[in-house]
Amino acid sequence: MAIYYSAHFGVNTAGAFLLINIMIGIVTSFLGGYLSDSYGRKRVIVLAEVLRFFAFFTMMVCNSPWFLSPTVTFYMMTIHSICSALSMVATQAMLIEVSEPDERKWMYSIMFWASNLSIAIGSVLGGLLFKNYLFELLIALSAASLVTCNLIIFFIKESEESFAVNQANKGRNLKGHIIQLFTNYRNVFSDKVFMWYVFAGILVIY
Repeated sequence: MAIYYSAHFGVNTAGAFLLINIMIGIVTSFLGGYLSDSYGRKRVIVLAEVLRFFAFFTMMVCNSPWFLSPTVTFYMMTIHSICSALSMVATQAMLIEVSEPDERKWMYSIMFWASNLSIAIGSVLGGLLFKNYLFELLIALSAASLVTCNLIIFFIKESEESFAVNQANKGRNLKGHIIQLFTNYRNVFSDKVFMWYVFAGILVIY
C-alpha cells in the first residue's frame, strides 16, 4: 500500500497516510480491549471481520478495470486498520480464555509460525502480482475474508468467561462505560514495568 499511495498521492502524502493508519490502529486497540470485555469477544470479532470484508470488497470495486478511486481505497484501508486492531485484541483474549496454561506454548508457537509464514508468502506474492494483478489480488482477499467471516459466525462460540462479563455489564449506560474504560486503563498505566514492555513492543512492531 505504500507503493500504491506513493503512485497516486506522492511520497510525502503516502507517508502521512501510513502514519495515520498506524496511529488509528494503536488507539483502536486500546478501545478494542474494553469493547470485547463489555460486549463479548465473538461479537467484536464478528463486527470487525464483517467490516473488514466490506472494506476489502469496496477496495476491489475501487481498483477494478472499470473504476478507480485511490481516495476511497485509503478510507477502506483505515477501516481495515480499525478492524485489525479490534479483532486482534478480542481474538487474543478469547484464545487465553479457551486454552489451558500447558496448551499455550504450542498455541502461540503455531500462531507465531503461521503469522510469519503468511507475511513472508504474502509479501512475495504481493510483490510479484501487485503491479499487474491488483484487481485479482483484491478478489482473492475479499473471498478469503468472506470465508473467515462465515467460519467465525457459524463455527466459533463465545467463551464462558466473556459471556459472564458481558452479562454483568448489561444495563450500563454510556457514561458508566466511559468511567469504567478510564478506570481500567488507569490501573494498567500504573504498572510501570508493563508500560515499558508495551512501549518496547510498539517500537519493535512499528
